[in-house]
Amino acid sequence: MTAAQPRRAAATLHDETRPTENEYAVIGRAEGSGYQVWSVERTPADPDTRQQFLEELSNDAEDQWGGVSTVYATSPQEAEERIRHEQARIAGLAPDQETHMPAKTTDPDITPEHLLTPATPAIVAVITTPEHFEALRTYDILPFTDHTTYLTHIENLLRAHTARGQHTIAVLFDPEEYTDYCDEGNIDPAAPTSQGRYTAEAAATGTRLTYHGQDIAHLTNELHAQADQDDSYECARRILDLADLGPCPDCGDSSARTGHALEKAMRLLIAILDRAGTGTHKVTTCIDAFGEKLIACVNAEQSTVDTPVRINEHEALQVAAILAAGIATHTTGGVILCTSTPDAPDRVFGWRLEHGDLTQPTAGEVFLAFGTAPTDNDTSDTEYRPGYNLTPGSEWPTHH
Repeated sequence: MTAAQPRRAAATLHDETRPTENEYAVIGRAEGSGYQVWSVERTPADPDTRQQFLEELSNDAEDQWGGVSTVYATSPQEAEERIRHEQARIAGLAPDQETHMPAKTTDPDITPEHLLTPATPAIVAVITTPEHFEALRTYDILPFTDHTTYLTHIENLLRAHTARGQHTIAVLFDPEEYTDYCDEGNIDPAAPTSQGRYTAEAAATGTRLTYHGQDIAHLTNELHAQADQDDSYECARRILDLADLGPCPDCGDSSARTGHALEKAMRLLIAILDRAGTGTHKVTTCIDAFGEKLIACVNAEQSTVDTPVRINEHEALQVAAILAAGIATHTTGGVILCTSTPDAPDRVFGWRLEHGDLTQPTAGEVFLAFGTAPTDNDTSDTEYRPGYNLTPGSEWPTHH
């Protein structure tokens, strides 16, 4: 935030009696549409002294993930109120309902950079466990002494980005991977810029989630679950790449079985969702492969019968790869579909993975596998059903 220049005094009695505006430094941190003010200081009049004064304040504030803003006002209280008002105004820039472009404004304090903020994504690395936090502290790059305080500030930072309209991505920060990254790149792990470079790369290749305003405890749990799914996906890929499946009896090509398994898995997933109907859906697959339990899920939604199914493509690829690994190696496993629609009981469908095919269990077997016994206070009316018939038709791949 740049300092607002004092208004020129008009030759009126009112302006002659108005208190003089002075420059103040407001130290604090933006939190959503508000601003947490830590202190307000009068800036020195001498330019050199002022510059040094502001630099020292900025360094101290940045250590606590804060900042310094300068503003002209008649008193410290007015300076604080002006900063709060401007932060609320910036965070409250509403998009036009039809064009989805930022609302136009004639306010000179709203710069083009402010208007571009919603178009700029934000990436925030999250250290999810106290053990990882302590491991990173050895590099002296964290301005906090305990993990709980750190997470509080991370949550404030995430909310501040989303309040400005930014698409915000939370990235799992793994200290071991960070050390390897710095070693391979021959960069200093204690430098803050190294942490930023690693975070940018992890956002493209590592475990990440879109932040939607969930509380920090929920977010860390989601990151852990996504990391487990990412690991399962990588294991499934290795199984498909390395497993000795033997030659296809139809064409003799050993690689054809892997391609067939992937194509079949994707067709099965599409068939499950195509017949799921309207509502919110979650498909989960699980297999036991070479002593490893691999699990992945994909979320999908169909609002009306005339609209296509909306699906997370990255999650769909992970589910298909794990199911394909089970199909290709003839390991045991299963698939479950959970469907929720308004004003109707939730429905749970289940399939067994046997000899490379999805078969239909009984409703009782689905409940025993995926349900929970009701209690006296349980009002759930979830319906457990056997999965519908997914027998391949003539249009399916013919490789075995």
